[in-house]
This record gives sequence, C-alpha cells and structure tokens, in this order.
Amino acid sequence: MDAAKVPKLAASAWRRVLTVAFALLVLGVLAWAYVTGLQLAADRYHVMAFGLYGVLLAAHLVTQSAFAWREHRRMRAGAGAACSYTRTVALTISAYQEDPAYLRQCLESVRALHYPPDKLRVILVIDGNSPDDRYMLDMFAEVFAGEDVGTYVWEGNYHHPAVAKMAEGRSLSAGETPSAYTTTAGGEGLNTMETKMAEGRGPVGMEAPLAYTSMVEGEGPVATETPRGYTKMAEGRDRITMETPFTYSSKVEDERPVTTEMATGSTKMVDGVGRIAVETAYTETGPGTPSAYTKVEMRAGPVATERPSACAKMAAGGGPVTMEMPSADVEELGGGPPAAYAEVEMEDPGRLVVEELVHTRRCVCIMQRWGGKREVMYTAFRALGDAVDYVQVCDSDTKLDPAATVELVKVLESNERYGAVGGDVRILNVSDSFISFMSSLRYWMAFNIERACQSYFDCVSCISGPLGLYRNNLLQQFLESWYNQKFLGTHCTFGDDRHLTNRMLSIGYATKYTARSRCYSETPAGFLRWLTQQTRWTKSYFREWLYNALWWHRHHPWMAYEAVVAGAFPFSVTATLLRLFYGGSLWDVLWVLLCVQLVAVLKALYAASLRGHPVMLLMSVYAVLYMGGLLPAKYLAMATMNQSAWGTSGRRRMVGNYLPLLPLGIWGLLLLGGLLYTAAAEARSDWSGEAKQAEKAYLVVGAGVYIAYWALMAGLYWVWVRRARQGKPAPGFSPGSDR
Repeated sequence: MDAAKVPKLAASAWRRVLTVAFALLVLGVLAWAYVTGLQLAADRYHVMAFGLYGVLLAAHLVTQSAFAWREHRRMRAGAGAACSYTRTVALTISAYQEDPAYLRQCLESVRALHYPPDKLRVILVIDGNSPDDRYMLDMFAEVFAGEDVGTYVWEGNYHHPAVAKMAEGRSLSAGETPSAYTTTAGGEGLNTMETKMAEGRGPVGMEAPLAYTSMVEGEGPVATETPRGYTKMAEGRDRITMETPFTYSSKVEDERPVTTEMATGSTKMVDGVGRIAVETAYTETGPGTPSAYTKVEMRAGPVATERPSACAKMAAGGGPVTMEMPSADVEELGGGPPAAYAEVEMEDPGRLVVEELVHTRRCVCIMQRWGGKREVMYTAFRALGDAVDYVQVCDSDTKLDPAATVELVKVLESNERYGAVGGDVRILNVSDSFISFMSSLRYWMAFNIERACQSYFDCVSCISGPLGLYRNNLLQQFLESWYNQKFLGTHCTFGDDRHLTNRMLSIGYATKYTARSRCYSETPAGFLRWLTQQTRWTKSYFREWLYNALWWHRHHPWMAYEAVVAGAFPFSVTATLLRLFYGGSLWDVLWVLLCVQLVAVLKALYAASLRGHPVMLLMSVYAVLYMGGLLPAKYLAMATMNQSAWGTSGRRRMVGNYLPLLPLGIWGLLLLGGLLYTAAAEARSDWSGEAKQAEKAYLVVGAGVYIAYWALMAGLYWVWVRRARQGKPAPGFSPGSDR
C-alpha cells in the first residue's frame, strides 16, 4: 500500500466510525423516548399529556424549517449573480406515450428558454418505436422546425441491438433501415428470426438469433453460428465463414467479384452477374466520404477497404484482402503469411446514427425500442459522451419556466464542489382533482422546506427528474454503474433520479436546490394512479436509503441525522396508531388524531408564512392522506422493492393497477377493528368516577374542535374550487407570484 494514502484512509475510516456512532445515537434516543413514553407535561388525571418523543419530533420540524428559511435567504441574496453563458448544456427529455397536449407544452417551453441556442442542445428520447409512438417524433420536428433538427427511428437501443434481415432481389423501402429488420425471402418464407438468401447454384441459409450470420460456401446451404459482436472471415478451397453482428453478408463464387456498399441507413441487396451489392443511405454523400459508405471487394487478388468504424485483415485466395477502418483496433491472428481470418467488433448502425445526430445536430429526437425510463435516459447520456459541460434532465409532461436553465447553470458555476442542482417542481394540473390539488401543496413543502434545508447542508437527497442539472464530466464517470444498478439480484429501472443523485453524493460532490429555477409537471389526478406512483417512489426511497447510508461520512452530519429520523417515522406512526386504537380509550384515539392535525396545522402556518399565501393552510389536510393512504402503501413498497417496472402508465393508455389498494384495505380493517374494540371496552367502563368525568369533558371539547377544523378546511377548499371554476387565479398558484 502507498504510504502516502495511509493517513487519508485512516481519516476516512475514522469518519465512518463517528458517523455510524452518531446515527445509532439518534436512533437510540428516538427509540428510548418512544418506548418509555416519558411524559414531560400532563393534566391532573393524565388524560392529556405531552411526551418526550413528541417534543423531539417537534424540535426536528422547527430546526428543519429554520435552516430552510436560511437557505431561502441565501437564494434571494444570490439572485443578482450573473450567468457567464459560456457553458454548453444538453437538455434531455424522456417520453413514454405522453399526452399530446402536455408534450407540446413541454417542447414549446424548451424552445422559449432564455439560454443561447448555440450553447443549448435538445434531445428527446422516446421509449417505444411503434407507429403509435410516431406522433411524438412528428410533434418534435414541427415545434423545432428550422432549429437544425435530426430525427431517427432506432429498432434497438444501447442494450438490445436491432436485428438486420435482408433478402436478395428486393430493395427496402425508404422507411426501412439496417436497424429495423425485415422478413423477406428469395423463394421461401421466413420467421422473424431467420434470413435466407439465394445466390448462384445453391441456397444460403442464415439463422441468426442475435443478428449475426455465418456463411459456408459450397454446393450446399450456408449455416449460421457466431458469437455476438465479431466478424470472422476465412477462405479455403470451398469455404467462407462470416460472423457479424447484423450488417450484411457477401459470398464469393469462382472468381467473380463480390462488392458490398454499406452506410448507416436503409439497406438493399441486389444480385447481379458476378456480384452481390448492399447499398445503404442515411445521408446523401459522394465518393471519398468515409463516414457515408464502405465498399468491399473480394477477388483472387488484394482488395482494399476503408471504413472509419471498424478494421479487419483477411486472406482470400492467393493474396491478402485488407480492410482499413481507423476507429477500431486490428488484431492480427497468427504470424508469417497473411492471417487466415481477423476478428472485428461491428457497431450497431443505429447506434452510430444516434451518436452522429447527437453530436452534429442541435435538436434531436430518437425513437427506440422500449426499455423503461432508465434506458431512455441512458441513451441520451451515452450518446452525448463528453460533448457538453452540463446535462439537464426533464420529463415530457413538464413545462419549464423560461429562466429554468439559466438559474440552474448559475448555481453550478458558483462553486466547483457542486455536482448537481435541482429546481422547484410545481404541479401543472392543480385544479384537476382534490388529489392533484393536495399534491401541489405537498410538492411545495417537499421542495421549499425539506430540500431547501438539505441544500443548506449541501446534501439534497434527490434531484427530481423533471428539473435537474448535472456536471457531465462527473455523470459520465458513473453512467454505467448507474444504469446497471441491481437490488436483490434484480436490475433497477425506477428511482433513476434518486440514484443519480446518490451517485453524485457517493463521489463526495455537493447537491443543491434553488427555488429560482422552476417548472410545472403533471401529477396523477386519480387516487389509484397517484397511489401507484407514490408506492413506486417509496420503493426507490427505501432502496436508495440503504445506498445513501454508505456515504453519510462524506457529507454533513445532517444527512445522517435526517435519514434516520425520516426512515424511522413511518414505523413509529404505525405503532402509535395501532397501540392507541386498541388501547381501550376513545379519548386516546381522538387525542392522537388531534395531535396529528395540530402538528400539520403548525407546519402549514409556517409554509403559508414562508410562501406568503393562505392556501398553504390546506396542507394540513394532507396528514389524513398520509395516514390513510401513503402509510400502508409504504409496507407494500418495502415488500416489493425488487420488482421493477416503468411505474405509472403512459398518459394515452391508462392501465389500472389495483395491488396498492390491498394494504389500504388491510390497514382500514385493522383500524376499524381497533375502534370497535375500544368502543366496546368504553361501553363496559364505569363513567361515574372523577377521572372518567374529566375524560368525558375532554371528549366533547376535542370532538368539537376536530369537527370545527374539518368544517374550516372544507370551506377553504370550496372557496378555492369556486375561484378555479370561475377562471380566477387561485391563491398561491399564479406563476411567479411567490416570494
């Protein structure tokens, strides 16, 4: 071991020990306070009491709110900072069966961004390449007309290359490409995994399960057998073997030349007298443009080939056949005489087209084989390489504020330690339903209090998918490990934004939040779809909690402290509700409900003050959604963490997933059973004692307060709905009106 590294390793180990000890201390104190139920204040009969655990949670909320307020002060102080407008940015958009209205809003908002066009690239990647998905590509071309647009339909993706199938004697149509295979035959039918070609004296059969071919020349058929990704050619007296990853095949008979012309677009094969030709065209280019096409001739004498994306050396008959393609290494097999064959790693032509478009066009739209959101994001990131300074992420249902990109760039420019920054995500469809309205309030709290507090300590736990900016040189370092993330042996496809953030934190860089960058995103309006979304997010939260814990020692202790408190909270709430509902006292049930709403009201009052809008008072209602819906869904999420899917369905085709309702039903039965048990126990109790008489008074007053609270909240919501239906701006939801 290098002696110079010993002090650094020792310091890192010591920080780990201290961090773990601190986290265990926080957890131990919370557990002790909860289990002992230590009361700090109580009335004469101990009917109403305040315990240490409640005080600790209240102190946490006050501390969190205070640091969030300080972070907002920092944001306002830095509002006058200038942007250099020298950094190049690639704005990547992920789309899957998007509602056309939302997609158009998204694209038009991107076009209206206040960032120099020569410094901003736009890349839309669509998860799906069927005709039903074509409307998104067409809309992109329409919105960005005149903006140096490039579009491409890729039959594969980076991890599932397309299969190329060709038949002799037929030209492909203009819409067909080598990455989109066709099933045709010279005289015989084919299935989707076979290609057959007839030439000369006998048939040539190709059965290529992964889009490669092996050909043996002679009187009989030509079989297929090749490993993926290599080309091998060897010619003896009666044999040529070709192993390729899905490009084309050539066969020499007697001394007639075989000529192949190949580029990166659509493909056609013709059989002339003495030759088979494969021609492709993605762009019209002339001879002398090595990136446009390749010619290969196989004769009895030497033949030269030039192509930039591969290289090979082969022997054919009496002289060498040389292929010179400068972007890959040449491996000479054997020594002395010319090699019998060479191995060539062949690129997916679709991939080459995608990367060329991304590097040469300003606005690019790619339709690719379905693979989930992480696959879509990977395509944009991988195709970009090191072409830009920053990468911005965005969803196809998101409308960006014109200053969104500028404000994000300003944050990363301000400090080299900042690896990523997220913006303020608001709800686009606020007035669609009660669920979407409550989501809008919850979003504001999550971003402007919780993440603002995390930002104060430079450790934001999640840069949200609709609006985030990353340093590209850092992102490229962990791109492969991010994509290949596994949990319990299953490849992870959801939680992509949270894991991206965790990867950035894992290498020691800070993550930030700024309320000055803003966007508006769609949220589920129906309860079932909302619950499905929340269950998926909870899965990624608990999974990423475990990964995040590995890097607590590299950041401020607040990161470990908040993770412990937030992670333990659902379990303590569950235990409290079950204990009190089955405790045999109606007052205990009412008291816990009153306490929950009291805490929610205090948080809502602070939020209303910070935001400057009374509508935030309705945020206190969210506590019921949490206890009745999200809390039981968390247990389903933990039980199914290793199950991966896109999550919510596309906006065009809503698919019902009723599994999240199961834990709600079980939870409801548990609480109802506890309530009935307690009611029965109270009915058998003697209410003549002094303590019971005091409890009765508390019940009457508490019930009155609880009913009055809900009447007030219903009235406020009715006012809000009425204003929304009349087309008036609802309090707190006019863009740009917040402090």
